[in-house]
Amino acid sequence: MTEHSCCCLHVKICAKIISIIGIIGSLFLLGTVFVLFSWIPILQGILLFVTYIFVLYGIIKERPYHLLPAQIVLGVDIVIGVGLLITLVVMDIIFNFNAFGYLLAGILFLLIAYTVFAFIVIHRARKFLLHRRRCYS
Repeated sequence: MTEHSCCCLHVKICAKIISIIGIIGSLFLLGTVFVLFSWIPILQGILLFVTYIFVLYGIIKERPYHLLPAQIVLGVDIVIGVGLLITLVVMDIIFNFNAFGYLLAGILFLLIAYTVFAFIVIHRARKFLLHRRRCYS
């Protein structure tokens, strides 16, 4: 990844793709509320949905300050995810869970890795938009 590209795409295009995937993922998370009969993920789903809408709007209108809430929310999400992963691994070691615990830890690790990737892409897109705004103002 160079300064203004990621995955052989311009950073703006990659940020649009990340935001669309994030919007779909947050809608999926909101859909699990009705399937699992748990209201815990509804706040996170709404927060991620609004955040990724801000990212898409900020990229389309080239407003870098709309990407800052996404960086904050994704940063907090990474910290919480790492804490959950550590807790899950420690509980697995202490209570000797079956393969489901390892599967859950693997899925959580992949979600954290994707969130870190999304954070980096959004950070680079914000830097690009800030640089472009300074140069053309």
